[in-house]
Amino acid sequence: MEARGITEYYGSLPSNPATFAETLVSPIIRQAPPNPRILDSFGTAPSGPVSSGQQIQIVGQLNNNQDQDQPFVYVIQIQDSNKITVSLSWIAGTVTAGQSFKPAQSWTPTATGTYTINIFVWQSLANPNSLVPPTMVEINVV
Repeated sequence: MEARGITEYYGSLPSNPATFAETLVSPIIRQAPPNPRILDSFGTAPSGPVSSGQQIQIVGQLNNNQDQDQPFVYVIQIQDSNKITVSLSWIAGTVTAGQSFKPAQSWTPTATGTYTINIFVWQSLANPNSLVPPTMVEINVV
């Protein structure tokens, strides 16, 4: 249900590229998160490939280098090799001025294959202005 709300919002954005660009804001959280880290349920990097049925944590980092607090929503979309979304989750909050935050989302793959993890950091779900460039990483599940 919520995923449809996001799609509907995107559908309402201007289709003209020039107008669309005007709806976006410059990055507020100035430093893009490094490639997300994949950790096991104990918080350590898996010693081998991720297995089907193994819970993992997808951990990023947000740095607020401003002198004001910054609301955000950290969205993780996981797609299978057919580009079908198999998981969509988010964390909403505020990063205090000058502080860092390491959001983590758990996911348990139920099938083997190659998955793409897309990470977006927006102002809010209702206002998906990007605060940092999107990040993408692929993982293989055995």
